[in-house]
Amino acid sequence: STPAQARATAQLADGVVVGSAIVDALATGGVGAAERLVRQLAAALREGTG
Repeated sequence: STPAQARATAQLADGVVVGSAIVDALATGGVGAAERLVRQLAAALREGTG
């Protein structure tokens, strides 16, 4: 799941599941990478729901 995918999905759905993307970010980049991803996804969802 990318921020762009989350934004597009937010326009059509009530929620977005991004668990595996967060797990992948944790595994490859640690807590900092996961935090950055969550912040990016949250911003994209806010944009997508306007």
